[in-house]
Amino acid sequence: MQRVKEQNSDEYADIKKILERYETLEASQQKLKTEQAQMEQELLARQKKVSMYENEMNTHIMQLNNDIGHKKQEQDEIMIKLTKLKADEQDSSLT
Repeated sequence: MQRVKEQNSDEYADIKKILERYETLEASQQKLKTEQAQMEQELLARQKKVSMYENEMNTHIMQLNNDIGHKKQEQDEIMIKLTKLKADEQDSSLT
């Protein structure tokens, strides 16, 4: 510490100032580590929430696609029946 005092005599008049600065820096570092840990936990929580939401939306999209497929199949069946009825109607009007 004496060497730090000698090398930075304009900033630190005595060893007590160096120790105070060290304690300040240590406290700041600890506070930053705590904040970083909290932010990392929040990030993980948000990532989990987003992942769950994406899974829910993918499931919903799959269900909607299944519904669309069923509706198209129903539509095709109706179109076949309609075409058959029109053909039957034409056949009956010709006789």
